[in-house]
Amino acid sequence: MLFRKRIGRQQLLVLFIATLLVSAGCGPDIDDHIDALSGPASEDAKMALSLARQDAIEPLLEAFGDPNRGPDARSQMADALYRLYLREKTPEILAALQGALDDPEVIVRRTVVRCLGDLETSKATSLIINRLPHESDDGVRQEILVTLGVISLRARDRTRGISNQGFDRQWSADHFEVEDRQKLLDELVAMRDATLADSLRDNVVEWLEGIADAGASQAREYVLTADMATAEQLMTDALELLPDSKNINQLVGKFHYDNGEIERGLEILEANGDVLHLPQLPRAPDIDGHEDRHVWDGAVEISRFYENVSRLRPVETTPATRARLGRVKQTLFLLVEGQEPRTDNLHAQATVRDENAWQDECVEVFFDANRDGRSFHQIVINHLGTIFDQYSDGSGPQGDIDWNADIEHAVYVSETGWTLEMALPMSQLTESRDPLSGQVWGFNLARIRITNSSEYGQWVPTYGSALRPDRFGFLIID
Repeated sequence: MLFRKRIGRQQLLVLFIATLLVSAGCGPDIDDHIDALSGPASEDAKMALSLARQDAIEPLLEAFGDPNRGPDARSQMADALYRLYLREKTPEILAALQGALDDPEVIVRRTVVRCLGDLETSKATSLIINRLPHESDDGVRQEILVTLGVISLRARDRTRGISNQGFDRQWSADHFEVEDRQKLLDELVAMRDATLADSLRDNVVEWLEGIADAGASQAREYVLTADMATAEQLMTDALELLPDSKNINQLVGKFHYDNGEIERGLEILEANGDVLHLPQLPRAPDIDGHEDRHVWDGAVEISRFYENVSRLRPVETTPATRARLGRVKQTLFLLVEGQEPRTDNLHAQATVRDENAWQDECVEVFFDANRDGRSFHQIVINHLGTIFDQYSDGSGPQGDIDWNADIEHAVYVSETGWTLEMALPMSQLTESRDPLSGQVWGFNLARIRITNSSEYGQWVPTYGSALRPDRFGFLIID
C-alpha cells in the first residue's frame, strides 16, 4: 500500500512538471517581453526579463542596440538591462549602458545616467562626470547633477554610518576621485557663468555651495594647526566660487571675527544680514500682545526669513512675519507679528509648560550668550501662549527642560494673524557680570507655520537643524 502511494506521488510530480513546461511553451517568449516594454505592461515585462536572467541578455542587448526601436522602448530596455546586471553582473550589459551615454536619444541618455548612478561604482561616476561637458540637453545635464548628488550622499552615509542627518545632507565631491572632483568643479564653474534654465542653475549652484562649504570646513581644520595662511586661502577660494553665497559669507565673516580681525568680520556679517544691534527703547512696552508704536518704532526689525532646509542656497519664506527687538536696562523685549489668511484653524496641542510647543504654530528664540557655538537657551511659545524652554550645553541632542526662563509674555490672536510680545530679563541667560552694553551674543529667531503653510522660517539659516548655535547670527547689545 505504501509503495502504491509513493508511485502515485511520483506520477503527480511528473504530471505537474509537464504542465509547467507546456504552460511555459504556450506563454510569451523573450521577444514578446521585449516588445511589451513599449506598452502599458512594461513593468511586468521588465520583471519577466529579470527572472529570465541569462536567456534574456543577448536578445535584449540586440534590441537595445537597434536604432529602429522607439526611444521610449529603448529607455525601458536600458532599465531592464540595469535590473539584469544587478542579478547577473554581465560585463556586456555594463558596456552597453556605458556606451549609451552617447546615444542620440535624450530619454535614453537620461535613463542610462540614472541607472549607472544607481550602480555607485567609481568607474560609473567617472563616466557620468566625463559626459557632463559634452552633454547639450539641459534635462540630461540636470539628471547628471542630481545623480551625482545622490551618489555623494550615499557615499557619505556609508563612510559615517548614518542614513540621515538633517543638517548634513549637502552634495559633496569629497568621496569622488581627485581627478573626477577637478573635472566636475571645472564644468560647474563653466556652467555657473553660462545662461541656464532656472532649475539647472539651481543644481549647479547647490553643487558649488557644497564644494565651497567643504573648502571652508577644511579651512577650520587648518586653524586648529595654526596654519592661518592656508586657512585664509581656502576661505578665499570658497568665496570666489560663489561670491553671493549667504552660507560662505557667514563662514568667512566668522572666520575673521574669531581670529582677531573683528571689524573686518563684522563688516562681512553685517553685509550678509547676520548682525542685529539691540537698541535701548524709550520705555518698557506694556506686555499685552498689542503694538505700542511709540515704543516699538525704535526697535531693530527682522522682516526677512529663510526656510530651514538642508540645501545651502537658502530660500526666503513668504513675507508673513515681522519681529522687533529692543531692551530697557537689563530686560530684552520682543514683538513678533505673524500674518495668516485665517486663524480659527491654527494647530496647537501643547497647553502645559514644557510640552512640545515647538510642534505647534509657534515662535522660537535662541540665545548663545557666551558665543561658544555649542551651548544655548531655547524659548518656544505657541499661539496659545504655552512655553517650552530648555538649556543645552551642546553635549547631546537633549537639553535640560528643568531650566525655566522667567518670562512675561502675552499672545493676541486676530482674524488675520497672531502676535507674541514678551519681556525677558537677560541676566538669566548669561553668567557674565560685565556690563551688557557692547556684548556680542549668538542669536536666532524662527517662526513655525503648520496649518495654512508648511514653513519653518529663520532669521539666520542653519541648514536643516535649528539647534546649531555655531550658525546663529550676532546680537550686539548697544
